[in-house]
Amino acid sequence: MTMNAEHGPGTSQCAPGLGRFERQRELYDEVTNEPNYVRKLGDAEALAIAEALKVNTRVTELNLDTNRIGEVGARAIAETLKVNTRLTLLTLGWNYIGDAGAQAIAELLKANMTLTYLDLSGDQIGVAGTQAIAEALKVNTTLTELFLWHNEIGDAAVPSIVEALKVNKTLKKLELGGNFLSRGAIDALTQTGNKGTTCKNMRVQPKKEPSPATSALNAATAAASIVPQSPVTLATENQQLRSELAAKDQELATKNHELADERQKLAMKEQELAVKDQELAAAKLEHAAAKLEHGAAKLELAAAKLELADERQLRAAKEQELQKLLLGIADREDWIDVKSPADDEEANI
Repeated sequence: MTMNAEHGPGTSQCAPGLGRFERQRELYDEVTNEPNYVRKLGDAEALAIAEALKVNTRVTELNLDTNRIGEVGARAIAETLKVNTRLTLLTLGWNYIGDAGAQAIAELLKANMTLTYLDLSGDQIGVAGTQAIAEALKVNTTLTELFLWHNEIGDAAVPSIVEALKVNKTLKKLELGGNFLSRGAIDALTQTGNKGTTCKNMRVQPKKEPSPATSALNAATAAASIVPQSPVTLATENQQLRSELAAKDQELATKNHELADERQKLAMKEQELAVKDQELAAAKLEHAAAKLEHGAAKLELAAAKLELADERQLRAAKEQELQKLLLGIADREDWIDVKSPADDEEANI
């Protein structure tokens, strides 16, 4: 894996954004210090690289050929490069992305406006993946070189490629050698194009059956790249996976503990709120009782005022009667005083 930044040709230095990913540095050291046939970047590492590219603004070339990247890793890188505006060269050859990974790369080609060089050779791409890439070439306006060597492209994919080449105006080089193409399909491809402006240097050739010596060599290479790992290496990787799993379990346990603490705090808050609600309800009841007492006191005062008024009225009536009696007594006394002595004599006779 190589990453070239624009500050100098052939430099393998990553941008400051990538420097935050320690795993990226480990991956770089591992891959650059090992020969191609034992490279071992897989989907997990591709995911880490994709995350790093989200914040990188200086890397312009990314070479991930001859690894073990599958559909998941290819899809992650494709999603990132939909928005990355710096990368111009991407090499994913000799991985295991298959049709699904090629379809993800096709979606990338529809959105990316900076990529000019793409190598997907030896990626086990069949008809479906090739057709998806061909559809993307109808709308892509920046890609100039596309390598699809030694895939599983058959004659069924050729019509879609031909239609794409009739529309595309920017692709200058298309490599399709080593695929399952008949002579008729090859003729159709070589005769298409757009008068020198599209795909000037297309190279195709029928896929040949390898000789016994070549087959043996390929088998040995495949075995060397996948199978041979010493027990120590396997034990180390197993231990590393176990350690990572234990760390994840510990992290999950910590999260669960934190969640339990948060739930306990929430329960305490709810309990405090319930107490506050009870206190508020009690205060409202006390206030209502006080209002009732105040109303009763007002009624008692009104009744007392009425009783006092009645007493005053009764007293006034009695005083009036007394006044009448006094007046009657006074009139009688006056009558006695004015009575003459002659009247007394006449009364005596």
